Amino acid sequence: MILAIISSSKAFAGVEEYIRGNAKFNVVIVVLAIIFIGIILFLFRLDRKIGKLEKQQESKK
Repeated sequence: MILAIISSSKAFAGVEEYIRGNAKFNVVIVVLAIIFIGIILFLFRLDRKIGKLEKQQESKK
C-alpha cells in the first residue's frame, strides 16, 4: 500500500517536471488568469449596468 502511494507520487512528480520543463505550465496559468480576469471584469460591468437600470426603474415609479 505504502509503495503504491510512493510510486504514484513519484510518477506525478515526473509529469509535473515534464510540464514545467516545457513551459506549458506557465502558459496554462497565464491563460487561466486572463480568462478569470475577463470574467471578473465582465461581471463587474454587468453589475454596474443592472444597477443603473434599477435606479432608472425606481425613478420612473
